[in-house]
Amino acid sequence: MQAEFLVFQAKSFYNAYLNLERIDMQSGDFLFTVPMLVNGAFSIELCLKAILTQNSISYKKEHNLMVLFRMLPEEFQCEVIGYLIEKAPEYKDMEKFTKEFVLVSNAFVDCRYAFEGVVPSFDFRFLAALANASIRGLLAHYDVKLVAMEEKPMTDEELDKVMEDNRQQFIEKNISYIAKKEKGSLS
Repeated sequence: MQAEFLVFQAKSFYNAYLNLERIDMQSGDFLFTVPMLVNGAFSIELCLKAILTQNSISYKKEHNLMVLFRMLPEEFQCEVIGYLIEKAPEYKDMEKFTKEFVLVSNAFVDCRYAFEGVVPSFDFRFLAALANASIRGLLAHYDVKLVAMEEKPMTDEELDKVMEDNRQQFIEKNISYIAKKEKGSLS
């Protein structure tokens, strides 16, 4: 189920990216640029992780796009590069491709924290082409069909119990993290 969920999420974040890109272009005021880039970068990460998961390749807690990309089987790397070059032929030069890929490799984090003063500088066209190439590479091989479940769905009570258990788990996790950070700041 994790791989299917990754495919579904990759498609969802890619669609959010496309819609924000359209709105950003129509508005002309760049209000949606950062959310657009964050969603685009995250869609790439999810695509790469879905392909890795489908191929039983562990990526642990890696988030860097270049590192994840290099973990892909070679045929997937070639396929994604081919799709990217179709969209942005100027990146046929592998040195230029690699340099730009390095620049976007941490875009998900870099764009989210641009307000802290260091604004990432990469070609938005490259990110767009990489997002498109990643989703194409993923969907050329894997897809999730949204169809009715054959198994009996959870009752409202069962769903409420799962939700409450999840809430409790996250409360404990977040309290532990906050306490650890506060303890560290007192030292």
